[in-house]
Amino acid sequence: MKPVVRDLREGGSWTFGQWLKNGLIYHVAMLGLRLASRWSRQTRRARLAALGRWVPAVAPHLRRTALQNIARIAPQHDSASRERLVVENFSNLSMELANAIERWAGQDSAEERAGYPLFDDARRVLDEACGQGRGVVLPSAHLANWEQVARGIVSAGYPFVTLVRRAYDPRLDDAVLQPLRAGVSTIARGEPGAATAVVRALRRRAILGAPMDLASRVPSVEVPFFGVLTPFPVGPATLALRTGAPIVVATWEARETDGGFVEGVGAEPIPTEGDARAVTAAIAAALERRIAAAPERWVLVHSRW
Repeated sequence: MKPVVRDLREGGSWTFGQWLKNGLIYHVAMLGLRLASRWSRQTRRARLAALGRWVPAVAPHLRRTALQNIARIAPQHDSASRERLVVENFSNLSMELANAIERWAGQDSAEERAGYPLFDDARRVLDEACGQGRGVVLPSAHLANWEQVARGIVSAGYPFVTLVRRAYDPRLDDAVLQPLRAGVSTIARGEPGAATAVVRALRRRAILGAPMDLASRVPSVEVPFFGVLTPFPVGPATLALRTGAPIVVATWEARETDGGFVEGVGAEPIPTEGDARAVTAAIAAALERRIAAAPERWVLVHSRW
């Protein structure tokens, strides 16, 4: 007997209980967004910072997941340091939420709308890759704010499109996620015509962004990731090998200067030698280095392993 599909993205339908639960989530989310968007910037950030401090106490399962992840990706730290990194992570996530609310409400500054700037060496890497005329496959990670990385690449003048996963609730996708992605072209993976759209983007010599650090239900291969064989999407490597498009990993970075730290987009080329598994392993290794350099900016509450 064919199993009943309950995911709307896969052509299924919700049960009555799912309809009630998802409706409640949607209306609470929209109410929260509207209320928070009416606060002043200072009030909003102060209240969300307080929320970030309280979440570990009121949601111990999230704190537990974050501690398990930080122990894996930052084993050199002792327990006290890991606790501090987790607290900092929740604080960072609360500020990213504040940024998202301001973006959703159209209250962000021109600088924020432009996204993170590209470091000069990242521009050189992208220019060299784009110069090959085959498009570019750009794996990335949810390190700090991926949307601001994408907007930074667009603002720098590069033709760019990113793969996205539609929200489980179409109302959330239309009312929340699409406004956050404004200015960045997207292809919804898994939907009819997505594969054709991806190939066409590369033929137009566009950069194809593909965040691939989180667990997902896509064709994958197991490669080393923080010392554990971990399923990683194999699509970007397969696509690059079939089309000849170069691969560039790009993520948020913080670089130390005489006056402190500067945030921006860093990039590095990935060799496309060997089969899809070998190339995927090289991508995972590059993402691992970048996450390990700033574990407090990754989504530690995500159950990756």
